[in-house]
Amino acid sequence: KLPALYNELFKLVGLDAIYVPLLVDDPTKFLDTYSSSDIGGFSVTIPHKEAVFKYCDEVDPVAKATGAVNFVLRRQSDGKLCGYNTDCYGAISAIEDGLLGLHNDSFAVSSRLAGKLVVVIGAGGVGKTT
Repeated sequence: KLPALYNELFKLVGLDAIYVPLLVDDPTKFLDTYSSSDIGGFSVTIPHKEAVFKYCDEVDPVAKATGAVNFVLRRQSDGKLCGYNTDCYGAISAIEDGLLGLHNDSFAVSSRLAGKLVVVIGAGGVGKTT
């Protein structure tokens, strides 16, 4: 579903880009093979979030705290790989919306759940970020 969503978004904003799913068994080989500056960024899914984290030149604070990334952007100015972890924003937003009976499309940095105990069942990428 993501390729169709992203490709439509790229078209709407006039971005000359394409989002293509790739089956990657070995992230090291992928990063060595696709090191071209033509690739501006890529999503990272389980089981590669922690392995790809190690290849990032820079990471955001959430990625640093969790040791995992779900999106990597190649900075045009210097070619560095910048890793981000946005899983927590989705998890927090979904929990807040569920508790409030709302659907909120914004990713707020602050949360009404700050300091509260929340139980996440499962130990995947989202479980590490909350």
